[in-house]
Amino acid sequence: MAKKPAAKKRSSNGRRYTDILYEVKDHVAWATINRPRVLNAFREQTLDELIDALKSTREDPSIACAVVTGAGDKAFSA
Repeated sequence: MAKKPAAKKRSSNGRRYTDILYEVKDHVAWATINRPRVLNAFREQTLDELIDALKSTREDPSIACAVVTGAGDKAFSA
């Protein structure tokens, strides 16, 4: 049986991502790789979403810095 794709959630930049979480809080952009089951391993989609989020960060003059982190407590990324 084929796996159902993960639902895309709207992020604070208005875009929908499945592999990352993105939010802006107090002039800081937070991009969280959200694939803890696979130790946040990158795949093409993860990279595309992260690049898109960081471009959004660069284009927003209200953002002072960006933090990239990984979900879960076992690994930042595999």
